[in-house]
Amino acid sequence: MTTLKRLCLSAISLLTLLAVLVTQPALARDPFRSTNPHSIPNQTAAGFVALFKDGNYPLASQDLRHPAPNDPLAFALRAFIAYLDGDLQGLKTNADQTVAAAQSLSIQDPLRSDIYLGVGTFLQGGYNYITSTNKITAAPDALLTLQQVLQYMNQAAALAPQDPELNLIKGYMDVFIALYLPFTSPEEAIDRLKRYGAPDYLVNRGLAIAYLNLHRYPAAMTAVDENLQETPDNPEIMYLKAQILAAQGEYQLALSFFDQALEKQAQLPTSIVQEIQSERNRDAAHIPQPSPLVTPPSSPPLPSPTPTVLASPSPTPSIMPLIPGPPTP
Repeated sequence: MTTLKRLCLSAISLLTLLAVLVTQPALARDPFRSTNPHSIPNQTAAGFVALFKDGNYPLASQDLRHPAPNDPLAFALRAFIAYLDGDLQGLKTNADQTVAAAQSLSIQDPLRSDIYLGVGTFLQGGYNYITSTNKITAAPDALLTLQQVLQYMNQAAALAPQDPELNLIKGYMDVFIALYLPFTSPEEAIDRLKRYGAPDYLVNRGLAIAYLNLHRYPAAMTAVDENLQETPDNPEIMYLKAQILAAQGEYQLALSFFDQALEKQAQLPTSIVQEIQSERNRDAAHIPQPSPLVTPPSSPPLPSPTPTVLASPSPTPSIMPLIPGPPTP
């Protein structure tokens, strides 16, 4: 997976984590907050867990089939899945619906309105960049979109600077911006993500990705191992551990985790399965293959010497070889 593609994929996925609907009756546990929880529709909560905790995209898609019109999280998740499925029209439609749903929250919940406006704006900008015919001329517009997204996030931070949901998403964003753009320190971004983000399994996933890109492999391994303890059946985390192992040259062990992820390929979009298989094949080529056993050619048998006739005192002559030849088989 190229650095640019991994950045785009990770950025889109982190932005889809943003919103918890507050305009619906309390139906499910808030995945972000252990105190003062906010309500989300059952199906949206189930889709969120299926996607990010279980790594089960078909199940998540089923849960998100009929989102409420004022549920921006559901539309953002649908946009993310559409992107991975190569459905660009689905990406655009759901990005626009994310913005519309966010605008509908501006009176009841300005915090989430700002967060969701950031999500939808980013998704719209992603669609515009992907479909542009000239990536060079599209780059300045992408940077302007990113600035607008950050403005929405900063407005949300001014309203609730310690909100776990906001800090998870802002922490992800700050980490990736620090990794790929010289705006902020990655250490400061990592620290904010660790201190304020929630839930833990998404924090550890973000930390593992950050440390991997910073080549801090022991820290990346610690984070991904904690992540696997929390989400043991998620094939994307198995894939992430395989990448960390391969980055350290532990290709044989990495292959076992690539294979574990591929055993659950029915849960994943085709694009991710292809990436896993491609990286597995690439890393397998680094493993030395045992040399085939070569049987040395057998030596030809020594020729039997010409027998010599010796005189015998007996009347009957005796024929004896001076040097015995090879035994008769």
